[in-house]
Amino acid sequence: MRHTPLSHFQGSLLGAAMGNILGVNCSNRPASDPQKPWTEVTYWGFQPVEVERSLPWGTVVMGRMHRLIQSQLSGWEELPVAEISSASQPNLTFPQKQDAELGLAVTTLPLAWFYHEDANGLRWQIQHIADQEQQSLEAELGAIVVSYAIALAIRNRLQPGSLIPQLLSDLQINPLDSVLAEHLTQIQHELFGQAEQDLTRQSLSSSIWSELSPIAVAFYAFLSTPENCRLSLLRVAHLPCHSEYAYALTGALSGAYNGKAVLPPDWRRALRSVPENRSPLSLLWDVKSEVELLECAQHLFAAWSGMYNPMQCLQYSDRSAIVVAPRSIRPEIGN
Repeated sequence: MRHTPLSHFQGSLLGAAMGNILGVNCSNRPASDPQKPWTEVTYWGFQPVEVERSLPWGTVVMGRMHRLIQSQLSGWEELPVAEISSASQPNLTFPQKQDAELGLAVTTLPLAWFYHEDANGLRWQIQHIADQEQQSLEAELGAIVVSYAIALAIRNRLQPGSLIPQLLSDLQINPLDSVLAEHLTQIQHELFGQAEQDLTRQSLSSSIWSELSPIAVAFYAFLSTPENCRLSLLRVAHLPCHSEYAYALTGALSGAYNGKAVLPPDWRRALRSVPENRSPLSLLWDVKSEVELLECAQHLFAAWSGMYNPMQCLQYSDRSAIVVAPRSIRPEIGN
């Protein structure tokens, strides 16, 4: 089913946020906790989280979105993640180098949305941020692969069965030159090769699960059930990978592919039921509610579409949108 670009924007952002929140709560859940059965994940998976045990990726994502909205293609000189002021979140523990590298694919999601029609610009912007933050080439590649996949989804050109081969081909990645590419190739073979699904699960669990990066896990979970965000996220929870990055990226991929309508309504209701001052969205993503989160995605969509003042887009929601190159629409001066 084809969706509007706005639905892709909102679905990917909300999917990333919900995945992040679920991941944090799952990581805080003991392996055998009878008080929190998986059948009741709706009730405990989206409750308030322990901020001091989580990472600030949601706040970074929202900050970059706001900067893109304000600048419309200019002013992309960013501070490294570890240098973000802790004044607003005094109890926050900033990530180490390894966490920063893994988080690059999450924090560059706004670029995937904004530059989804400009593959060269998307890649250059990610490389620019990776250079600014002194990230490794493997971390840079991971962010590029995720962003390119999301860009394909927004353009309604993502075919699950051929996604990984297309990524390797379009991005000119040799599977032998990268650990991530090697893992993605193996996932492609296991999911879409001749192996039966039961053999696939056995093969993966016994050979590479202990070594898979969160990005590879996210692709596996998404491609296993590309049209069912709930199953994809729960699959991450049941794999030997308890990284909140994998949850966030799985949600971002699924939301971008299916639009916001695919996100589980009962999970969304559970998230909305938490008071704003204790909401995981407020604690992890620096927004008061789902409404504010979706409005931010709509503002970014308006900035991408070339609207002169993206912050006023909600005033014209009942009018047909005209999409043009950014900064092309200007108020008429004179007669």
